[in-house]
Amino acid sequence: MLEAGLREDPFDLIDIETPAYERNALGAEDLQRLLAYRPHRSVDNHVRLIFLLGCFTGLAFSDLKKLRMEDVYTLGDGRRYLSICRTKTQNRSIVPLLPIAEEILAYVGQGRTEGLWFREFPVNSHFNRKLRELLVKAGCSPHTEASSHTARHTFATTICLENGLPIETVSRMLGHRFISTTELYAKVSKQKIAQEMRPLMGSEQTQRLRRALRVCPPRKGMLEKK
Repeated sequence: MLEAGLREDPFDLIDIETPAYERNALGAEDLQRLLAYRPHRSVDNHVRLIFLLGCFTGLAFSDLKKLRMEDVYTLGDGRRYLSICRTKTQNRSIVPLLPIAEEILAYVGQGRTEGLWFREFPVNSHFNRKLRELLVKAGCSPHTEASSHTARHTFATTICLENGLPIETVSRMLGHRFISTTELYAKVSKQKIAQEMRPLMGSEQTQRLRRALRVCPPRKGMLEKK
Protein backbone atom coordinates (compact mmCIF):
# COMPACT_ATOMS: atom_id res chain seq x y z
CA MET A 1 0.00 0.00 0.00
CA LEU A 2 1.08 3.55 -0.66
CA GLU A 3 1.98 5.35 2.56
CA ALA A 4 1.75 8.83 1.06
CA GLY A 5 -0.71 10.40 -1.32
CA LEU A 6 0.11 11.94 -4.65
CA ARG A 7 1.87 15.28 -4.37
CA GLU A 8 0.75 16.49 -7.81
CA ASP A 9 -2.24 15.92 -10.02
CA PRO A 10 -1.04 13.53 -12.77
CA PHE A 11 -3.67 14.93 -15.15
CA ASP A 12 -1.98 18.35 -15.09
CA LEU A 13 0.53 17.01 -17.61
CA ILE A 14 -2.18 15.96 -20.05
CA ASP A 15 -3.27 18.58 -22.57
CA ILE A 16 -6.58 17.67 -24.17
CA GLU A 17 -7.65 19.84 -27.06
CA THR A 18 -11.35 20.35 -27.53
CA PRO A 19 -12.19 20.10 -31.23
CA ALA A 20 -13.77 23.21 -32.71
CA TYR A 21 -17.47 22.76 -33.36
CA GLU A 22 -18.60 24.07 -36.74
CA ARG A 23 -21.85 25.95 -36.27
CA ASN A 24 -23.98 25.90 -39.37
CA ALA A 25 -25.98 28.81 -40.73
CA LEU A 26 -28.04 29.01 -43.89
CA GLY A 27 -26.61 31.34 -46.49
CA ALA A 28 -28.70 34.04 -48.14
CA GLU A 29 -29.43 31.91 -51.22
CA ASP A 30 -30.66 28.88 -49.27
CA LEU A 31 -32.70 31.12 -47.00
CA GLN A 32 -34.32 32.70 -50.06
CA ARG A 33 -35.16 29.24 -51.42
CA LEU A 34 -36.91 28.28 -48.20
CA LEU A 35 -38.81 31.59 -48.11
CA ALA A 36 -40.08 31.04 -51.65
CA TYR A 37 -41.01 27.37 -51.14
CA ARG A 38 -44.68 26.61 -50.38
CA PRO A 39 -45.25 23.13 -48.90
CA HIS A 40 -48.45 21.33 -49.85
CA ARG A 41 -48.99 19.91 -46.37
CA SER A 42 -49.91 22.21 -43.50
CA VAL A 43 -47.71 20.27 -41.06
CA ASP A 44 -44.69 20.88 -43.29
CA ASN A 45 -45.50 24.56 -43.57
CA HIS A 46 -45.82 24.72 -39.79
CA VAL A 47 -42.23 23.45 -39.41
CA ARG A 48 -41.08 25.87 -42.10
CA LEU A 49 -42.66 28.89 -40.37
CA ILE A 50 -41.20 27.99 -36.97
CA PHE A 51 -37.74 27.71 -38.48
CA LEU A 52 -38.06 30.95 -40.46
CA LEU A 53 -39.25 32.84 -37.39
CA GLY A 54 -36.10 31.64 -35.62
CA CYS A 55 -34.02 32.83 -38.58
CA PHE A 56 -35.48 36.34 -38.34
CA THR A 57 -35.63 36.72 -34.55
CA GLY A 58 -32.71 34.63 -33.27
CA LEU A 59 -34.90 32.80 -30.76
CA ALA A 60 -33.83 29.32 -29.74
CA PHE A 61 -36.12 26.35 -30.33
CA SER A 62 -37.17 26.17 -26.67
CA ASP A 63 -37.94 29.91 -26.63
CA LEU A 64 -40.06 29.70 -29.77
CA LYS A 65 -42.04 26.95 -28.11
CA LYS A 66 -42.96 29.11 -25.11
CA LEU A 67 -43.32 32.39 -27.04
CA ARG A 68 -46.51 34.17 -25.99
CA MET A 69 -48.40 37.02 -27.59
CA GLU A 70 -47.69 39.15 -24.54
CA ASP A 71 -43.97 38.93 -25.41
CA VAL A 72 -44.54 41.16 -28.46
CA TYR A 73 -45.22 44.82 -27.76
CA THR A 74 -45.39 48.15 -29.59
CA LEU A 75 -43.49 51.28 -28.55
CA GLY A 76 -44.66 54.84 -28.93
CA ASP A 77 -42.89 55.18 -32.28
CA GLY A 78 -45.01 52.36 -33.68
CA ARG A 79 -42.18 49.84 -33.84
CA ARG A 80 -42.86 46.31 -32.63
CA TYR A 81 -40.43 44.45 -30.41
CA LEU A 82 -40.08 40.96 -29.04
CA SER A 83 -38.87 40.58 -25.46
CA ILE A 84 -38.48 37.19 -23.81
CA CYS A 85 -36.50 35.67 -20.94
CA ARG A 86 -34.39 32.87 -22.42
CA THR A 87 -35.05 29.34 -21.18
CA LYS A 88 -31.38 28.34 -21.15
CA THR A 89 -29.74 31.30 -19.41
CA GLN A 90 -32.63 33.39 -18.05
CA ASN A 91 -31.09 36.38 -19.85
CA ARG A 92 -33.54 38.64 -21.64
CA SER A 93 -33.56 38.88 -25.44
CA ILE A 94 -34.90 42.09 -26.96
CA VAL A 95 -35.37 41.97 -30.73
CA PRO A 96 -36.97 44.54 -33.06
CA LEU A 97 -39.35 42.62 -35.32
CA LEU A 98 -38.33 42.52 -38.96
CA PRO A 99 -41.14 42.66 -41.56
CA ILE A 100 -40.84 38.94 -42.37
CA ALA A 101 -41.14 38.05 -38.68
CA GLU A 102 -44.21 40.30 -38.46
CA GLU A 103 -45.83 38.48 -41.39
CA ILE A 104 -45.17 35.06 -39.89
CA LEU A 105 -46.62 36.06 -36.51
CA ALA A 106 -49.69 37.58 -38.17
CA TYR A 107 -50.25 34.33 -40.06
CA VAL A 108 -49.86 31.97 -37.10
CA GLY A 109 -51.70 34.30 -34.70
CA GLN A 110 -54.94 34.15 -36.72
CA GLY A 111 -56.35 37.22 -35.00
CA ARG A 112 -55.79 35.95 -31.45
CA THR A 113 -54.62 38.41 -28.78
CA GLU A 114 -53.36 36.14 -25.99
CA GLY A 115 -51.78 32.76 -25.39
CA LEU A 116 -49.01 30.94 -27.22
CA TRP A 117 -48.14 31.95 -30.76
CA PHE A 118 -47.65 28.27 -31.65
CA ARG A 119 -50.38 26.24 -29.98
CA GLU A 120 -48.94 23.06 -31.48
CA PHE A 121 -45.20 22.50 -31.41
CA PRO A 122 -43.23 19.50 -32.75
CA VAL A 123 -40.60 17.61 -30.77
CA ASN A 124 -37.03 18.45 -31.72
CA SER A 125 -36.16 15.16 -33.45
CA HIS A 126 -39.27 15.28 -35.65
CA PHE A 127 -38.65 18.95 -36.39
CA ASN A 128 -35.06 18.35 -37.51
CA ARG A 129 -36.04 15.49 -39.79
CA LYS A 130 -38.82 17.52 -41.41
CA LEU A 131 -36.56 20.54 -41.76
CA ARG A 132 -33.94 18.62 -43.72
CA GLU A 133 -36.64 17.25 -46.01
CA LEU A 134 -38.04 20.73 -46.60
CA LEU A 135 -34.65 22.19 -47.47
CA VAL A 136 -34.11 19.55 -50.14
CA LYS A 137 -37.60 20.12 -51.55
CA ALA A 138 -36.92 23.85 -51.59
CA GLY A 139 -33.90 23.30 -53.83
CA CYS A 140 -31.06 23.32 -51.29
CA SER A 141 -28.24 20.82 -51.50
CA PRO A 142 -29.09 17.39 -50.02
CA HIS A 143 -25.83 17.73 -48.08
CA THR A 144 -27.03 20.87 -46.29
CA GLU A 145 -26.64 20.32 -42.55
CA ALA A 146 -29.43 21.94 -40.59
CA SER A 147 -31.24 21.56 -37.30
CA SER A 148 -33.50 23.64 -35.09
CA HIS A 149 -30.47 25.55 -33.80
CA THR A 150 -29.39 26.49 -37.33
CA ALA A 151 -32.06 29.20 -37.29
CA ARG A 152 -30.35 31.01 -34.43
CA HIS A 153 -26.98 30.90 -36.18
CA THR A 154 -28.61 32.10 -39.40
CA PHE A 155 -30.00 35.14 -37.60
CA ALA A 156 -26.63 35.97 -36.06
CA THR A 157 -24.60 35.48 -39.23
CA THR A 158 -26.67 35.87 -42.40
CA ILE A 159 -29.26 38.35 -41.14
CA CYS A 160 -27.20 40.50 -38.76
CA LEU A 161 -23.42 40.30 -39.10
CA GLU A 162 -23.44 39.87 -42.88
CA ASN A 163 -25.42 43.12 -43.07
CA GLY A 164 -23.06 45.11 -40.90
CA LEU A 165 -24.69 45.01 -37.45
CA PRO A 166 -22.16 45.36 -34.60
CA ILE A 167 -21.53 42.15 -32.71
CA GLU A 168 -22.43 43.92 -29.44
CA THR A 169 -25.95 44.56 -30.77
CA VAL A 170 -26.27 40.98 -31.99
CA SER A 171 -25.13 39.71 -28.60
CA ARG A 172 -27.85 41.68 -26.82
CA MET A 173 -30.56 40.44 -29.18
CA LEU A 174 -29.43 36.83 -28.72
CA GLY A 175 -29.51 37.25 -24.95
CA HIS A 176 -25.85 36.38 -24.48
CA ARG A 177 -24.04 37.41 -21.33
CA PHE A 178 -20.61 37.53 -22.96
CA ILE A 179 -19.46 38.70 -26.40
CA SER A 180 -17.25 35.60 -26.59
CA THR A 181 -20.40 33.46 -26.76
CA THR A 182 -21.71 35.50 -29.67
CA GLU A 183 -18.39 35.11 -31.47
CA LEU A 184 -19.02 31.36 -31.59
CA TYR A 185 -22.15 32.10 -33.62
CA ALA A 186 -20.43 34.57 -35.89
CA LYS A 187 -19.32 32.83 -39.05
CA VAL A 188 -18.10 35.40 -41.54
CA SER A 189 -18.46 34.17 -45.11
CA LYS A 190 -15.95 34.59 -47.93
CA GLN A 191 -18.39 36.94 -49.65
CA LYS A 192 -18.49 39.18 -46.58
CA ILE A 193 -14.69 39.25 -46.36
CA ALA A 194 -14.44 40.20 -50.04
CA GLN A 195 -17.08 42.90 -49.58
CA GLU A 196 -15.28 44.40 -46.59
CA MET A 197 -11.93 44.36 -48.40
CA ARG A 198 -13.22 45.99 -51.59
CA PRO A 199 -12.88 49.62 -50.40
CA LEU A 200 -9.37 48.89 -49.16
CA MET A 201 -8.30 47.34 -52.47
CA GLY A 202 -9.19 50.50 -54.35
CA SER A 203 -8.15 53.05 -51.75
CA GLU A 204 -5.71 55.83 -52.57
CA GLN A 205 -3.25 54.62 -49.96
CA THR A 206 -3.23 51.09 -51.38
CA GLN A 207 -2.67 52.43 -54.89
CA ARG A 208 0.14 54.69 -53.67
CA LEU A 209 1.88 51.80 -51.94
CA ARG A 210 1.50 49.68 -55.05
CA ARG A 211 3.16 52.37 -57.20
CA ALA A 212 6.01 52.55 -54.70
CA LEU A 213 6.62 48.81 -54.93
CA ARG A 214 9.84 47.89 -56.70
CA VAL A 215 10.45 44.25 -57.47
CA CYS A 216 14.17 43.54 -57.47
CA PRO A 217 15.23 41.44 -60.50
CA PRO A 218 17.18 38.26 -59.70
CA ARG A 219 20.93 38.53 -59.82
CA LYS A 220 22.77 37.31 -62.90
CA GLY A 221 24.40 34.43 -61.06
CA MET A 222 21.04 33.09 -59.93
CA LEU A 223 19.76 33.07 -63.51
CA GLU A 224 22.82 31.11 -64.71
CA LYS A 225 22.32 28.45 -62.03
CA LYS A 226 18.81 27.83 -63.31
